[in-house]
Amino acid sequence: MVVIFVAAILRLVQLDELPPGLHHDEAYNGLDALALTNRLTFPIFHEGWELYAQDAHEGRPIYETDTPVFFEGNYGREPLFVYLVAASISFLGPTLTSIRIVSALVGLIAVGATFLAARALLWPGDNGSEESGFLDDWPVLMGPLLAAFFMAILFPMVQYSRIGVRAISFVPLEAMVVYFLWKGIRRVENTVGIELTIQGEDVTPMLFRSVKIGWFAAAGVFLGLGLYTYAAARFMPLLIIAFFFIWWLQERRVFNRYFVNIFILAAASIITAGPLILFFLRQPYYLVYRSRFIANRGTGTYPGRPWITWVLNIGRVVRGLFWQGDQNIVNNLPGRPFLDPIQSFLVFLGAISMVRRRPRIRDQFLVIWLLVMLLPGILTGDAPHFGRLLGAAAPLALIISLGCIWLVKTIRNINISWGPALRKVAIFVLITLLLLSLGLTVFDYFSRYQGDSELRAGFDNDDWQLGLVAAALPEQATVYLSPTQEKMATILYAFGGQEERLRSFFSPLKSLLPAGVPGKAAYYLLRSQAGFVNDQINTYFPKSYTDSRHSDYDVLVIPADSVRGENSIADDISWGGAISLENWQADQGSGFLDVTLTWQAQVPMDRSYTIFVHLLNENGELVAQLDRPPDGYLTSDWQEGEIVIDSLRLELPADMQPGAYFIQSGFYYLPTQERLGEPQLLREIDIK
Repeated sequence: MVVIFVAAILRLVQLDELPPGLHHDEAYNGLDALALTNRLTFPIFHEGWELYAQDAHEGRPIYETDTPVFFEGNYGREPLFVYLVAASISFLGPTLTSIRIVSALVGLIAVGATFLAARALLWPGDNGSEESGFLDDWPVLMGPLLAAFFMAILFPMVQYSRIGVRAISFVPLEAMVVYFLWKGIRRVENTVGIELTIQGEDVTPMLFRSVKIGWFAAAGVFLGLGLYTYAAARFMPLLIIAFFFIWWLQERRVFNRYFVNIFILAAASIITAGPLILFFLRQPYYLVYRSRFIANRGTGTYPGRPWITWVLNIGRVVRGLFWQGDQNIVNNLPGRPFLDPIQSFLVFLGAISMVRRRPRIRDQFLVIWLLVMLLPGILTGDAPHFGRLLGAAAPLALIISLGCIWLVKTIRNINISWGPALRKVAIFVLITLLLLSLGLTVFDYFSRYQGDSELRAGFDNDDWQLGLVAAALPEQATVYLSPTQEKMATILYAFGGQEERLRSFFSPLKSLLPAGVPGKAAYYLLRSQAGFVNDQINTYFPKSYTDSRHSDYDVLVIPADSVRGENSIADDISWGGAISLENWQADQGSGFLDVTLTWQAQVPMDRSYTIFVHLLNENGELVAQLDRPPDGYLTSDWQEGEIVIDSLRLELPADMQPGAYFIQSGFYYLPTQERLGEPQLLREIDIK
């Protein structure tokens, strides 16, 4: 209970405040979870940059569902964590805590699962005094408790237990695979009545008795479930294959004892992972898309020669474990190694303890487990990435516990005659090391990490606060954000996932202004880059005012009773029943004509139309023209009833004669040249 209490404190204290804000990837998981609770149809892509979806579905049907087994947004993600967040949101609502509490609870489960894995693998308590405890009179639980304790305080485990990303969800399932696998192996070995060493007798006559369906089936189920968590889980089958292959090389009769059990394990894992496997067969693009993307980005990559990156990454990963860790503030206190100095020392002692004693197959398994779980970090472009190394936390915790045991035994055996005194010294040394390591984690996370000046920016705190302000605005109001940005997930989740209410735009030509829906207030959250929008609003809407000012943005308001435009037209002008013209005006300058058009969307549109404005002479001949999309706010983003004002500048010919001219305007879909309705003549104007 003490270990779980320590783990809970490290994971739950200030969970809604530290880290501050909500990182984009956390928020994207939250948006998908919200979509699940609202029974929306997937695939859903919440941000405009995700154009890879066009490549993913090219030539393949899109399978629409409200219960996806793989989330295609944000480069593609395994589903288990998002479903857990959806369950949390159902109880707690769409809050920051409802995302991170899932990681915290999964992190706690990982501590308990590590205890079980350690006990099944290293301290089953069935092989005599050496296996029963690291001191003759100490309980068998001490070794697993030490492993669980270090799993509770490892800095990366604390870090990933406090942020809402899916990497942490793989760790407990990984440990449970080891637990059930070794419970099954122990049952087989006890059944056939042989010592668990690299020796053995011919047990072929007892083959049927060695089949332990339950344990190996359970290991297979957890192995299959792991594939729904994180891409690193795809390496877990390699652990099983490599271990039994190495064991078979040392003891050829292993095949006779285990081939049925291995078949059961494999079948259970394939059945469990079946829906996900079927998805990848239908959409093979996503099987390697994310892996291919992350393997070719980051410092030290060699495009076209990934093997060079991988070889160099071996040193980067080892250095990341013991000397200089992940520099990304979202993943780590920049530069802090995976292990603190005390943990590194105990890993060294644990390795010594395994080398010094007679080789045992379980020690070999532990080493293989660690090496396999380091592979995701090696086969990446930005090593050492602690999220991709998180699977190594459990085997490292077990090796650290072996180091503790070896240290205590060594102190106790300095002089047998001093047994009681040395036993107390050993206990004191062990407790001191545990408290120092715990203290380093607490200090590094709650002092150094919390005080890092880059932390708020790393976790998109400005976006988070902006989204909260937007969410507090009147429900009936239209809310605009400018400038638009590539990643909107944090703002959208803070806004309660109401993506249809938050409209983002940015007019590079400083010509366009969406003006909301008549009869409803329109709020504008304007960052400094969009300061010109303030001038536009004041020009078109004299009743507008500044509602509040913040460090990163201002909030401006067009009141509900504001007239959307100054001019009016007598005729009803509409294009295809989709867009109507509410107002327009033309202003001539030196060599140009500015035509300001005020449109209203009559229906939602799924196409981004191009505008054209033609200037015609009295004979209907084209004199000047301009074709372009609405400046920074595509028609596919317009909501029904929304007013949009855009000013288009036509360059006039140098030899143009004064006289009466006509303005013609319309819309067309550029890829097919298909027009939206018919071109409309606005009215006659005089060109001087």
